[in-house]
Amino acid sequence: MRVFSPVVRTTRQTGNLGVILVGGTLFAILTFALTTELFAKNSPSVLYSAAVDTIRESDAVSPLPLTKLVYEYQN
Repeated sequence: MRVFSPVVRTTRQTGNLGVILVGGTLFAILTFALTTELFAKNSPSVLYSAAVDTIRESDAVSPLPLTKLVYEYQN
């Protein structure tokens, strides 16, 4: 059994390294995807923010009283 112990140890260490590499790769892919989505010029959040700014600056909307909406729940 002592002959196979280095083989078993190497196999376990290689398996651990594989899990770490897969996790690191997934983390890098997720980080890249999130940063490109959040900081892109055509991301939904940037387009929505630009649309809201355009509507607020519009002359057609400026005479309207823009107040915050308050929702109340009554039984």
